[in-house]
Amino acid sequence: MTTFRRVILVTQQIVKEQQRKAAEQRRAWGKIQEITITIPIQYQPPTFGTREDLRANYSFDLDHSVVEAEVVKKAKKKMAALPPRTLPAAGGILFAPSSTHATIPSQNPAANHSPRAEALARATLSIDLRQLRHFCIPIAPFQMCSHPRISQWPRVSMAEALETIGREIGETVTAEVESLSVGIGNQLLERVLAEDVVAAQAMPAFRASIKDGYAVIAADGAGPRKVVSVTTAGATSTLVLQPGQCCRVSTGSMVVNGADAVVMREYTKPLPGQEDRGEHETDVMIEVAPKVGQDIRDAGADFQEGTLLVPKGTRLLPQHIGLIESSCRRIVKVYAELGVVFMSTGNELYSAESTSESVVKPPFGFIHDSNRPQIYNQLLKHGFAGVDYGIVPDNKEDLQNKLREAIESEHQFIVTTGGVSMGEKDHMKGVLAHLGCHIHFGRVAMKPGMPTTFATVTNSKGVKKFIFSLPGNPVSAYVCMEVFVVPFIKKKAGFAKTELTRITVSMENEVKLDERPEYRRAVLVVEDGKLIARTTHPNQTSSALINIRDCNILIELPARSEDSSAIKAGDSVNVLVVGPL
Repeated sequence: MTTFRRVILVTQQIVKEQQRKAAEQRRAWGKIQEITITIPIQYQPPTFGTREDLRANYSFDLDHSVVEAEVVKKAKKKMAALPPRTLPAAGGILFAPSSTHATIPSQNPAANHSPRAEALARATLSIDLRQLRHFCIPIAPFQMCSHPRISQWPRVSMAEALETIGREIGETVTAEVESLSVGIGNQLLERVLAEDVVAAQAMPAFRASIKDGYAVIAADGAGPRKVVSVTTAGATSTLVLQPGQCCRVSTGSMVVNGADAVVMREYTKPLPGQEDRGEHETDVMIEVAPKVGQDIRDAGADFQEGTLLVPKGTRLLPQHIGLIESSCRRIVKVYAELGVVFMSTGNELYSAESTSESVVKPPFGFIHDSNRPQIYNQLLKHGFAGVDYGIVPDNKEDLQNKLREAIESEHQFIVTTGGVSMGEKDHMKGVLAHLGCHIHFGRVAMKPGMPTTFATVTNSKGVKKFIFSLPGNPVSAYVCMEVFVVPFIKKKAGFAKTELTRITVSMENEVKLDERPEYRRAVLVVEDGKLIARTTHPNQTSSALINIRDCNILIELPARSEDSSAIKAGDSVNVLVVGPL
């Protein structure tokens, strides 16, 4: 048998072994990347070393799903001087004299990405090629597809994803506390209260008149009265009213002791000779018989001293601020606004922020980055301070540098968009893993937003960071911000209410169900006294921003099943409120 024939046979054996292993992997993992093999046909005798000089080692890194291949040989210096060829290694995986990387499915997609877990998950195989009489440097090497066709990440349910995020984030508020004054010019609007506000005194602190008129003794009935006093709002009196007497009062003024009713001015008239005396009148006719307690607001009628007025965790609106002022509090504690880092990733993204033109079209082949302005204002809407980290190109080094900077920053939450799907430039999951992040899930059974990824990492200062990597499609990013990101930032920011409001309404039109649960964009309308969910736009694709223009609710549609393939018009559906109604 010639040497050339021997090489061909050995190569064929390697191919068969690779095919056998691939079949085993398919059965074990349920998925395997596509591999194309080209048989080497040109033989080159070894120019260095012998069979004793070669041993190929490679390891399967189960956490990162990256095959790191490295040739260890005694003739290393001689190999470095060789032309850039490839050497056949075990299982048909080839590598250059230094090293190369190729993505494969992970046996353990949910593996913990901590260094300890990575070390435990690493399984190293050593293939000794000294059994071969010769080895060859093929001119037409094996070719291995460098990108997987099937995601290694199992799809988790929405319930599982939310439970995972909640468990990791916990209930502890991390926002700092600051004190602000109450009154005109304060900065309390939409801040989150960090303490309970209770009443320091009753409101009102005295009996007050509800109307302009006369304070009387109800038992006197209708008839003439002697006007013995006048009290206006803000004035006090020590007078004790006697039978047959009355006191002229105004709205909000103190009701004198002895009086037990107020008669509106419209139900009185001046006695003869008193018509033109105005505030100096001395007598008046009460035309109706009053009832005890009529038009009097008792002391403490609004609230008593010690009453809880505004609970901790309330996001303050104008009415809350007015109530705090009424409580006699001058200084209150609120949570500092949480900063949230956000960034977009993608080589195709364009930003015109540095220009002053009113209309700027992106260069051909580029698109405007709509995600960053959208996310910034979503954060602002809920009272968070967005920290813009800009647009990051689709390359691993830039992503690593920018994410590392964000992880080491003072901000606990990081939101990224893009780079989480199955494209050749989707590096986000790999970069997160490289930085030591624990990826808790990399796909969710939902539409839109399936590639949504959640990871955590502890930085060099010992601070735990929460990373939400969202899809790059703007609708997906919008929906995931509302259902995943914002509710959990609210927990850390001290909000008492963190979950979206869910209501039941009727569906306007029939909707076909998807294989995944769907959050369909819609607007809430009222027709014939009924709340109706109306789809915002026929085009519900995740790249079409037009379908969230009028969106103020998300319809929670279940996944398609054998029993149900559509929601019919008039059916009841649950919706999440995401905008003003």
